[in-house]
Amino acid sequence: MLAVGLAVVDHVAGAIPAPTSSDIVVSTPEVAVGTPDTDTDTDTDTPTEQAPAAQPDDAADRFLTAFRENFGETDWGMTVTGARVQTGNLYLTAQIDRTTDEETAQEIQRGAINLLNTGGLGTYTWVIVEDGTGTVVTQGQVD
Repeated sequence: MLAVGLAVVDHVAGAIPAPTSSDIVVSTPEVAVGTPDTDTDTDTDTPTEQAPAAQPDDAADRFLTAFRENFGETDWGMTVTGARVQTGNLYLTAQIDRTTDEETAQEIQRGAINLLNTGGLGTYTWVIVEDGTGTVVTQGQVD
């Protein structure tokens, strides 16, 4: 048996002659190589703009620092691994199981709302607690 392209051919039966070295063509695609500073947009032949590096969310970082200072020693406070602000809401990420740790998520939410109500950490509409996969476990409106 001889494999040619995608077809398998019985060479013994002579249906297709065996390829010779002159029948084999090897091609490599052309690849344009450039540096990030010199890459150009093919439509305009002008240098492309580089996307800015992600900036840290200062408000979320400030909140997370205050949260850890106030609740970091509690069982539920230690599960919080991150915070972000999005569309006026505060999202807290926690290493919890959404199917069994809803009570833990509610404690995180209550602690966060109480901390926000002390002032100085921003104004948010909702506190949303997510598990590590980004699934919402609980949310509460800030008073």
